Amino acid sequence: RTQVEHLRKYDRVGVRFEESLKGLNTLKIFDADREESKRLAKDSEGFRKATMALLGGQLKSLIGSDVVIYTTVILATVFTALLTSGQTTGWLLSVAVAVTGVRLFIPSRQLVYLTHEATVGLKHGKAIAKARELREQQHQDAPHTRMDADTRKNAGIPEDEGLRVEHLDFSYPNGHHALHDLNFDFPQRGHLAIVGSSGSGKSTVAQLLSGRTGGYSGSMSFDGTELRDWDALRFIENVTMVRGSDHLFKGTVRSNLDPTNLGISDETLIQALERLDLMDLVNARGGLDSTVLAGGSNFSGGQRQRLAIARALVRPSRIYIFDEASSAIDREHDRVVSALMDDLARHSLVITVTHRLASIINARNIIVLDHGEIVDSGDFAALLSHQGMFAQQWEEQDSVESDVDGGTRPHSFTPEAQEAIA
Repeated sequence: RTQVEHLRKYDRVGVRFEESLKGLNTLKIFDADREESKRLAKDSEGFRKATMALLGGQLKSLIGSDVVIYTTVILATVFTALLTSGQTTGWLLSVAVAVTGVRLFIPSRQLVYLTHEATVGLKHGKAIAKARELREQQHQDAPHTRMDADTRKNAGIPEDEGLRVEHLDFSYPNGHHALHDLNFDFPQRGHLAIVGSSGSGKSTVAQLLSGRTGGYSGSMSFDGTELRDWDALRFIENVTMVRGSDHLFKGTVRSNLDPTNLGISDETLIQALERLDLMDLVNARGGLDSTVLAGGSNFSGGQRQRLAIARALVRPSRIYIFDEASSAIDREHDRVVSALMDDLARHSLVITVTHRLASIINARNIIVLDHGEIVDSGDFAALLSHQGMFAQQWEEQDSVESDVDGGTRPHSFTPEAQEAIA
């Protein structure tokens, strides 16, 4: 049993490493990669030490038992030979004692293995109990990331100084020129959408704004400070990014919503799930401690994306970036996500990068990219009236989705949007 448990521990370390590797980008977004690395290093080192202790102890015990067993058999044989030295059958008795000793005592070596494994198993049990206690003591409060009005005023930051992009250019190391002279401004709060066909550069803008990619030319600033001057911690404290491919880890709903073990309250976790219409699903599976398989394989694609969005909601941020975060979400829940974006935009800057135009109808400003250039911008109604690339894409998508939905549009449009569509 101890050997099996030992191998299972090794298997868990390997599986955890593989899963962490697959979800490395997600771990980095939530600043959980360093903590996960420490946990993996601790587990791996613990396994190495346990293995060496197990093998070393078995070897010592085996050598010791062999010495005792063979010495005892030899002494018994010699003693028998001395006692029967004057008898004609003395040598037969000596052989009989030797054979009997080997047959009876050599199998006791297995008992040494079993005894040692039981001892190691008890040690492992105590170590696991201690580790669980330490983990419960490591909960910390989530970092406070917002600056109050007085702090902003003392720092000389204008209240309306938001996102400013000037003459932004970016090329990848392979020479691909992804962005060409982008210029736009947006306030600290509100919903900004970036749309365009595949390869237009919209995800590149998201990567630059989140700090995941650097090396741009031109200027990108928020709160009057250049983004290239931000360190990693500042991005982590102020920017939350959600992508459609974000990873769910093997564990529970709770551990996925709070990957850094900050001890976020159940009330906060439940509120995030309710905002994504997930609470009924989670309750049906056993609540916050219900099982999540590796990669979230026991959830549908849309459910995985909504869980990833819920994870973003539990950490207050000044900037939320959603990069194709709802690409697999069904039409019914797409309305829920759209309403959530509008609600978040009341207090934060929400940037939605998407190809699904129905999800950004109420965005305050929409930037249309084509081959790395801004070809149009404005709100939804204005872009439709321009009869450009955006209007063409909308007509194509709306025709397909209206057919699927039986001629109905399941979104709540603003009066301006309704008038533009009509």
